[in-house]
Amino acid sequence: MSYFDHLNSGFRRAAHSVAEGWQHLWHSASNAVTHFKSNPSNSDLSNSVRWGVLSCEMTDDSEAIQLKLEVPGIDEKHLHVDIQGQLLTISGEREFEHETKDKNYLLQERAYGSFSRQFMLPEKVDSEGAKASYKRGILSLYIPKQVAQESRKIPVQSGH
Repeated sequence: MSYFDHLNSGFRRAAHSVAEGWQHLWHSASNAVTHFKSNPSNSDLSNSVRWGVLSCEMTDDSEAIQLKLEVPGIDEKHLHVDIQGQLLTISGEREFEHETKDKNYLLQERAYGSFSRQFMLPEKVDSEGAKASYKRGILSLYIPKQVAQESRKIPVQSGH
């Protein structure tokens, strides 16, 4: 292998490694970054941020899966939690606050509108026993795990 072939091979490996790193970073970040869909009837939101970060922590113990999601500035009546099988969906809406009447925004980083985040739960859960609470901008979920059914022997009776 010539010097140039060796150099070219090294550049290809480095480029591939960088590309894999960016893909991993994008995949990890895309889980926390949430798209907010603005209401088209609200002209005040025409230049607003469309993306926001709703940071989450999910823990797992022997009895339940617990989740804490940062959703500041959202009224609890605008939060919705749905569990279908192992798919958890949290949706809601952050309403635009008309704080400036005769002023122009110099900076607007808060995202407004409706949003939805989905999480694949690591195992089957008892959605009937799930509980949700909201305090100081944190949505807390307690989702009990589905109790595994123990196997049992069924006696076979003779039929007539």
